Amino acid sequence: MADEFAARGWNGDHLTDLTQRYSLHAPTVAWVHNGLHIYDLNSRTRTTITPDPLILDMVQEVETSATMVIWSSYWGRWGYDLVTDTLFTIDTLIPPGWEHVRWDRVTGPRLDGEQLVWSYYVNGEEYIFTAPIVRGGQ
Repeated sequence: MADEFAARGWNGDHLTDLTQRYSLHAPTVAWVHNGLHIYDLNSRTRTTITPDPLILDMVQEVETSATMVIWSSYWGRWGYDLVTDTLFTIDTLIPPGWEHVRWDRVTGPRLDGEQLVWSYYVNGEEYIFTAPIVRGGQ
């Protein structure tokens, strides 16, 4: 497993900044290397998902919680639900009423339990938003 964390330049699923391609939020560790690997510290089990390669192309951030893994890639934002073993997309995070607001930058999304958290910066002010993660059938 040590080779999976060796620093490499930009070439698909490897980033030079190690903190951007793995995440630890006990009990879940997740990293990207020839697939998305998820390790549960409690059960000592490892799960690997290998979706369409574009989903993991140029991963920029990986975030974990006890029940979710989310990441941003060149082609969009994605998530994997550890409860239902389901891959999902994260749509554009534009809050109602903010469709025409000119923002300086956006951060996130991040995970806080069962919530997505992200920020818009407008004229030097930070505006923080949250949205629940809704599983199918809820």
